[in-house]
Amino acid sequence: WGKYDIAIKFFKQALVLTDEFRIDQRRDMKELVSMSLGMNYLGTGETDKAFEYLSSVVQSAKENGDKLLLATGFKLLAGVYRSKKQHEKELELEKQSLKIYSEIGMEHGIARGLLEIGKTHFLMKDYAKAREYLNRAIKIAQKINIPGIWEEINESIGALYIREGKYEEAAKYLTEAVTVVESLRKTATGTIRRDFLETNITLYKFLAYSHLKSHNFPESFLALERSHS
Repeated sequence: WGKYDIAIKFFKQALVLTDEFRIDQRRDMKELVSMSLGMNYLGTGETDKAFEYLSSVVQSAKENGDKLLLATGFKLLAGVYRSKKQHEKELELEKQSLKIYSEIGMEHGIARGLLEIGKTHFLMKDYAKAREYLNRAIKIAQKINIPGIWEEINESIGALYIREGKYEEAAKYLTEAVTVVESLRKTATGTIRRDFLETNITLYKFLAYSHLKSHNFPESFLALERSHS
């Protein structure tokens, strides 16, 4: 909560000044600050506040014909509904976001959109649909080489294989995800580097569990050791 509260305080101060400043012709500061406020309120669990600010971003994007901002706004609003476990509405917004990213040809937006839709279907226990979207996402992710998205897709596919009881397959994808996490940690600095393994501890637990269920006990112990190294 602490880091979110501090961010919210400063973003609110910035919002007071936004009517006097413009960043560029495509996106003004008020929209950026409102988006940041919405994301931080989502981090605190204050979904009504998050919805208020993110809805204003979506409305502004519609009025100004800003497709990129609109796609981003829909994606972030979907996160509000995910936190409320209203997955049907979440899915609707994610698909609207994906449609726009596809129209403007933004491949990392498409990959992220497919990933989030796959994760939503997973939460809805529609595992066949989850697999369909995650498989589409990984094909695009292979081309664009964005480590964060690549890691999340592999982790999500690994979790899906765990759900299906295919532990050896799960371990393959989770090992890839862990490899990316550890590579990113090497270039991280400060508190991000310090907290990197703690932030990703669930990933290591999934990997250890997959090896354990596959009766690969040495690799299971190794995964647990790596989570504390």
